[in-house]
Amino acid sequence: GETARKRESFVDIAFTEPARLRGVRDATATRASYAERIARGGFPAVGRRETAAARQRWFTDYAARIIDRDLADLVAIRQPGVFRQTVSACAARTAQVTNLSALANDLAVGRDAVRNYVELLERVFIVTRLPAFTRNASARTSRHPKLHLTDSGLAAALVGLDAPSLVRSPEIGPLLETFVVAEIKKQLGWQEVVVTMSHFRDRDGHEVDIVLESPAGDVVGIEVKAANTVGPADTRGLRYLADAVGADRFRHGIVLYTGANAFRIDDDPRFTACPVSGLWLAK
Repeated sequence: GETARKRESFVDIAFTEPARLRGVRDATATRASYAERIARGGFPAVGRRETAAARQRWFTDYAARIIDRDLADLVAIRQPGVFRQTVSACAARTAQVTNLSALANDLAVGRDAVRNYVELLERVFIVTRLPAFTRNASARTSRHPKLHLTDSGLAAALVGLDAPSLVRSPEIGPLLETFVVAEIKKQLGWQEVVVTMSHFRDRDGHEVDIVLESPAGDVVGIEVKAANTVGPADTRGLRYLADAVGADRFRHGIVLYTGANAFRIDDDPRFTACPVSGLWLAK
């Protein structure tokens, strides 16, 4: 939004007048254009660097500074090499449910050490954990948070992906989700509607990438798809969430995708497909 000189109001619109989202049109939206946004991320210093190599160097130096300087002021890291591997492992698992045991196995360290490292990364704003949505939604809901890097550009750099390679990579899906989470989390600082953000997943495989909930209990569900088409199958998790919370609480279900036009999905007024750029273009 800042780059496009737009003041975003996506969250407010999603809760108050979600049908307005269907007015979003973005002829410039392509998988490649979103890959470029993901790879650049949100750091102003990176946005001023024109080449992918310069941006990669900045991200690499930034991660090193955090580990070697900022974290050194907080705590003595006994295994700095393993800690650096933890950062890269978190980047590779961005937009996944946190599994500390799997991380510990991959890094060949204790689970408690990995937990401490992830908590430290959260304290210095490298990672954020999106809690599970549990309030009366389902008795069988998973309570594990989702792990996201706070900046999609940093995540892409740490796994060795630039914009051209990201277009062809299956990693564009989780990195796009991480990009959207960061954009929405930022907007929550000034929207009129006060909401909390979580994710939904149950043991039967129903899941929704982002769940926004107001203090009154109203819910908006958001799915993120790195695809240029959306169909009824893409609302499976959203429909389950709508049934779980009830018609009186479910405000709207939105599928953010990499296509150009917003529309009602399957002629159901509860669900809208919207370009990802609707996050800053919706009005």
